[in-house]
Amino acid sequence: MQEFNPASVPAHVAIIMDGNGRWANARGLPRTMGHRKGVEAVRGAVRTAAEIGIRYLTLFAFSSENWNRPENEVSDLMGLLKAFIRRDLADLHRENVRIRVIGDRSNLSGDILPLLIEAEETTIANTGITVVIAFNYGARDELARAMRRLAGGRGCRSSAAGRDYRGTDILDDRYGGHSRSRSHHPDERRGASLQLSPLAGGLLRIAVHSGPLAGFHARDILCGDRTICLPRAPIRRTDPTDSGGRLLMQAELKLRIASGLVLAAVVLAATWIGGFAFQLLSVAIGLLVYYEWSTITKLPERDFQGNALGWLAQVVIAGLVLLDYMHISLPGLALCVLAAALWVLIKGTSWWLPGGIVYAGLTSISLAAIRGADYLGLMAMLFVFAVVWATDIFAYFTGRAIGGPKLAPAISPGKTWSGAIGGAIFGVLGGVAVFMAHFSLEDLRIPVIALVLSVASQIGDLFESFVKRRFGVKDSSRLIPGHGGVMDRVDGLIFACIAALALVLGQFLLAGGREVAFGAILLGL
Repeated sequence: MQEFNPASVPAHVAIIMDGNGRWANARGLPRTMGHRKGVEAVRGAVRTAAEIGIRYLTLFAFSSENWNRPENEVSDLMGLLKAFIRRDLADLHRENVRIRVIGDRSNLSGDILPLLIEAEETTIANTGITVVIAFNYGARDELARAMRRLAGGRGCRSSAAGRDYRGTDILDDRYGGHSRSRSHHPDERRGASLQLSPLAGGLLRIAVHSGPLAGFHARDILCGDRTICLPRAPIRRTDPTDSGGRLLMQAELKLRIASGLVLAAVVLAATWIGGFAFQLLSVAIGLLVYYEWSTITKLPERDFQGNALGWLAQVVIAGLVLLDYMHISLPGLALCVLAAALWVLIKGTSWWLPGGIVYAGLTSISLAAIRGADYLGLMAMLFVFAVVWATDIFAYFTGRAIGGPKLAPAISPGKTWSGAIGGAIFGVLGGVAVFMAHFSLEDLRIPVIALVLSVASQIGDLFESFVKRRFGVKDSSRLIPGHGGVMDRVDGLIFACIAALALVLGQFLLAGGREVAFGAILLGL
């Protein structure tokens, strides 16, 4: 094999995603299976291109002529595009990939266009490889639209033929007056949709159909009283990188820091005060979690009445927590979940409804129960915070530094076993450090509890990733400027608090139901 030379890597590579159907036909498979295999190949191509230093990768995914394919094949292609964005966008964003989409968006369906816009907006500040998706794109249509804009609606005339043109007639003549349906070259129609050189300024050379290109290349187009002189030689490639991306990234970073500081100040202040202030914070987090859960799972659209029942359940739980009826909050939550489950069984609606009630309800209850109103509750809450935050921070840095086997590639491809183990180790150290700052460590109880909470927090992170991936969203919401949603910030904390609640309830029952402060039980004091 020829030795790889980094200096020979082009800046821009384009791939015409063609032949998937023929690949499937040759193997006796449905054409749709070929398209699915093509999507798998795209993932590898993007990853490899980024690794070897290619800066721009254009994927000619769906041409404007592909609408003429059978309806079921077009429908499957649309489904693959939506699935690709929903499944891979979060990972591409995490890997610093920037997505750009070119092509005609005017006739795209309402469920595809928002996904394309989201992909561009989500990755707009990324500085790694730029992946350009040519979707509903054809050079004929693209050039025709450009000529119409330049002409301002006036007729255009070719200096070579002395003819007047309107619309796509401009492009018919560039192929010597032959329509594409009368092409004698078996691949001419396919290649003609992607004319990258010399009209693209020499970013990429493709040795295809030099005759038609040369014929069109030699002409001047007269539009109204203006002459458009097409270049007769490739234009020197300019560096498309400007300061816009860096400025956007700096603005995003400043926004993240500012909102993070505000959130930290609010949370720590409420934690320090305790009592009603922290109960109010717990209830607010629970309500926002249910809002994001219901939005992600589309409960308002799928089951409006059921979602109203879910909100009623959250109001009931919030009232019990704020009125300090913590001793009946769990039974109250159980009744609400039972009512939601019966609703689902009767109406045949979504089980995401009772799931959301449990998830959000336990968030409010467990947070408020841990903190309480006493000093030990404050220590217990700080202990949980230390475990969760240390786990989250050091799992990321350890995973990036060491890498290795993936923890759950189907759910969150960026997470590794090394990151999970490193996060658990530092989570235990963080929890032990907070405990020892106030109490003496006499046995392994605290390290074991910290380990349980650390593992629970990582499970919570994976659980939220699973839910978002299941419904094809990147962030749980955009409630927090620069950070996404509330669930994105507290996913690990929720499961850690639920695990702490379960540990305390277990010890409470083993102790015969003797009433003791939550923090005292959790910390073994």
